[in-house]
Amino acid sequence: MWCSGWRLAAAVSNAGGLGLLGAGSMHPETLREHIRKCREATHHAFGVNIPLMYPQIEEIMQIVADEGVKIVFTSAGSPKKWTGWLHERGITVVHVVSSSRFAVKAEEAGVDAIVAEGFEAGGHNGREETTTLCLIPAVRAVTTLPLIAAGGIVAVKGLGGYHLVCDATNEQALATLRQRKHRLGKAFAVMVASVEEARALCFVDEAEEAQLTSPARPLVLLRKRPEAVLAKGLADDLPELGVMLPTTPVQHLLLHECGGMLVMTSGNIHDEPIVIDEESAFSQLGAVADGFLVNNRAIVGRYDDSVVRIINGGAAGDIVQFVRRARGYAPLPVSIPCPEGSKEELLAVGPEQKSTLTYARGGKAFVSQHIGDLESAAVLDAWNETRTRYASLLRFEPKRVVCDYHPEYLSTKWALDQGLPVTRVQHHHAHILSVMGENNLEGPVCGFAFDGTGYGLDGAIWGGEVLLCNLHAYERFVNFAYIPLPGGAAAIKDPSRIAYGALWSFDLLEHPSARVFVEQQVPNASVFQQMIEKGLNTPETSSVGRLFDAASALLGVCTAPRYEGEAAILLEAAAHRAEADADGMALEDDRYRVEFIKNTATENSTAADTSVLLMDAAPVFAALLDDMQAGVPVPVIAARFHGAFVCAIADVAELVRATYGIEVMALSGGVFMNRYLLERTLARLQERGFTVALNKELPPNDASISYGQAVLGLQEQHEE
Repeated sequence: MWCSGWRLAAAVSNAGGLGLLGAGSMHPETLREHIRKCREATHHAFGVNIPLMYPQIEEIMQIVADEGVKIVFTSAGSPKKWTGWLHERGITVVHVVSSSRFAVKAEEAGVDAIVAEGFEAGGHNGREETTTLCLIPAVRAVTTLPLIAAGGIVAVKGLGGYHLVCDATNEQALATLRQRKHRLGKAFAVMVASVEEARALCFVDEAEEAQLTSPARPLVLLRKRPEAVLAKGLADDLPELGVMLPTTPVQHLLLHECGGMLVMTSGNIHDEPIVIDEESAFSQLGAVADGFLVNNRAIVGRYDDSVVRIINGGAAGDIVQFVRRARGYAPLPVSIPCPEGSKEELLAVGPEQKSTLTYARGGKAFVSQHIGDLESAAVLDAWNETRTRYASLLRFEPKRVVCDYHPEYLSTKWALDQGLPVTRVQHHHAHILSVMGENNLEGPVCGFAFDGTGYGLDGAIWGGEVLLCNLHAYERFVNFAYIPLPGGAAAIKDPSRIAYGALWSFDLLEHPSARVFVEQQVPNASVFQQMIEKGLNTPETSSVGRLFDAASALLGVCTAPRYEGEAAILLEAAAHRAEADADGMALEDDRYRVEFIKNTATENSTAADTSVLLMDAAPVFAALLDDMQAGVPVPVIAARFHGAFVCAIADVAELVRATYGIEVMALSGGVFMNRYLLERTLARLQERGFTVALNKELPPNDASISYGQAVLGLQEQHEE
């Protein structure tokens, strides 16, 4: 049994590649048998790979010629003796080289093409061998022959850390990188040499070009062209591709020599901090990278690539919004509302996920780069490293610490241990304060804070909040009705559990589509029902993010997410495809409506923890199930589902204006990373005459929380 036998070679050729039979481990007559079977299994071209030092080389060559093979790859020896002989018989010769010296000899021998294969391929490596990405420019410099690069992965030292780099068109390299990096499913970003190359893949308008070519060189999320052909495993099923231009001289050189787009992904293992020094690179990335391209310039601070996107702001024009703020921008200060004359300093320690830190004084906030999720010990170390470096760099001596209310956040525990005055800020209030601070708004504003998770003052998990805010306080005006999460944190990783909890809460378990879903996707339904009814490890949530997860699971879009947010991300991607699949069907449907219910309070309720109204999503899910039963295409259902939330936001805004005279609407939270939802919400609110404020210099996700905490901390510090 040979891995490089006829089955694999035929499969590769049938898939559009060039299948190769490996003659090195075969008896000559065995090779003949594999050639004949391969010819029966494919009508496409295939070749034979022949190590030239093989003891039965004459017999092997004769069999190749007799059987009519048209392509031979040679290796492990000089091709000089055999190239002419093979050419006389009409056979193309490609030789594998491991150095520029051997490339010159191969060209002198008359071969037709060269494969550059670095030492990451294994075998007996010589002293002068190097990695494939380093070998390519060396070979290209000494030969004019067609050059084939073997698909490897190289760790390349950059400005703020290492990148893992591979050929973005090589599906095998992409699959290998995913497996080694433990990055399953999540899209890769690419680096291209010019705006023109970016335009060949994606739509690029003037605002996006300005970001691509800016000195900071962020990664820009661009809409894919329908006709663009991208390798499987790059950014499957998504409407956007992350693209950036080269930042450093070595990146320019790599793109020039490799002659095509490259994957440039953070040099780390999934969820760990980006690697910045050689010792860590060799130990942590040694099992990922086939080779390393390093330099003697020390990296002092860890900075991932910044990520931005251009939002269609309607009447407001194009809006640049950060998705991740890091290299090129942090720690540039962001303006922050500050009481007149205040010079006191504070540190806001941020949330648990997508963590950032903010040092603030005198109307300036220094928001750190993206750090990561603090559940990881390595990320917590990076958080402490960043905190001490910023304090030293900016000469800060905070007199107050600001943190979240969540008692189990590691950042909160750290803040409470410092022996300094502490201000605690509710998570969703911090989201809206971040928008107010960025836009220099004193309030009152009506803030929509929609995300996945945030600690609520009533002990529940909040995430679908409408807050009436000024710079000092907030009232919880409306929130989505709670649904149960059987298993708590386990449900977040299993959208089918969330869907079951939603169906139970909305009294929809007997719907025919719901019954089919439960039978097929929720084998532990009876256990979950008992957990919900008995309140066992089943917290309640108002999270809009969890409602999107539930819809994604019900529609079969994503029932087993491989990374945070995948279920909702793929649901949005489905909505973007709706126009092509609608076939005349309406993408908005009045059956998809959120109902408003008067909330009930207790004697212990306060305006900060108990809303006036509840938003009930039950009719939305009932319509979704009806459409599933009717066979409506999934993209159309996804678009209608999104539309229900656009309408709900607009209806709440109208109610707030009529009741309180507030006309400024602030949108923040991870749910508004959803372009489909955000742009349609902006358009609807503008149509109705509202002023809309967004996060722009900071992401709308939890990376803005520390800044929002600092906004309230400065006000409270001054009042004391």
